[in-house]
Amino acid sequence: MNKEAKTDEKHRLHWPRWLPWLIAACAVLTLYRIGHDILIEIGQTLRPVLVPLLLALAFAYLLEPLVEWFQQRFKLSHPTAVLLAMVVGGVVMGISILFVIPPVVGELIEAAQKLPQAVVRAVDRFEPYLEGLRQQYPTAYEAAKQRLVGFVQTPPGQESFMARSARQMVGVTANILNLILVPVFTFYLLRDLDLLRRSIERLVPPQVRPRLSKLFDRTGPVVSNYVRGQLTMAVILSVLYTLGFVIARVPLALCLGVLAGFGYLIPYIGTLVAVVLTLLLVLLTNPGWWPVISVLIVYLIVQALEGFLITPRIMGDRLQLHPMLIIIGLIIGGSLFGILGIVLALPVMALLKVLLEVLLEPYFASADYNQVVHQPGASAGEIEEQRPRIED
Repeated sequence: MNKEAKTDEKHRLHWPRWLPWLIAACAVLTLYRIGHDILIEIGQTLRPVLVPLLLALAFAYLLEPLVEWFQQRFKLSHPTAVLLAMVVGGVVMGISILFVIPPVVGELIEAAQKLPQAVVRAVDRFEPYLEGLRQQYPTAYEAAKQRLVGFVQTPPGQESFMARSARQMVGVTANILNLILVPVFTFYLLRDLDLLRRSIERLVPPQVRPRLSKLFDRTGPVVSNYVRGQLTMAVILSVLYTLGFVIARVPLALCLGVLAGFGYLIPYIGTLVAVVLTLLLVLLTNPGWWPVISVLIVYLIVQALEGFLITPRIMGDRLQLHPMLIIIGLIIGGSLFGILGIVLALPVMALLKVLLEVLLEPYFASADYNQVVHQPGASAGEIEEQRPRIED
């Protein structure tokens, strides 16, 4: 009998120990791929509505203090205070646009008129270097030249450059039409945000409702502080960059200053794009080392002021996110939703951090977490130091 059992055990199929781990890894990768595709499809579907809705949410948080002030100061009804706050916000935004847009357009027109001559001067300046590259690397030079020409010329059977431009203009027009929804969404968010919160709280069981209410109480200030702080930072940086570019005699100083300042809203990437565009424009209009060095000095000074003085005073440590987590969030957000995902990466991660803190509070308050191991001969002070503390 024992011999038969040993024979069956010998002929039984034994799976390798690493096979379950391999199957689990394949399952995780498959689920990730499916979830990634689903999120991209959802993002593409919701993008026409998601962008104006998020802009409306930002405006709602900006105008909410004004609505409360109108209600307390003039004893107005909530819908009337909302309408009055939106009118005041629209007037302020219109005046700001009237002060900013005409100079920017004038600088762009002037730069467009000077650009052909600047390109000719730049080509004449770099022609000896290009000729040296053509002689040393003729194959690579011709390939790069053909690829550059390919951006302008239209290959047979493909869409022309003008057709692509027209199609892009149609897309831009559609986006502008979608932005008309922003004031409509802003009004309803300001008027019915509390009603929406109460409706969501009624959907959950009563025993979970206090925790959900605490979550709403914490996430509201996080989003509000982030939106107002980011807008304030962008305006201050725009002024500083514009002043620096004027002193350094950079062309399009106002346009590039506003671009660099509001590029702060896209962490890392916005500032990098502004630096590259500024350096390219400086090299085209006034080739030389000193203009490039002056631009870099302006960026270094403003970045130092932003990192050591402006951000700590305005933003403080409200988000409290590690730089590595910020970079990871930017990569994931950009991969899923493009520029929109990069812009929203920081507030979404801050909200997830608040959500995680609220969900972990019962665990931190549980007896298992706060259990203290009593060691023989330990003093009361040592036992008290061993006990974990919960920071609010």
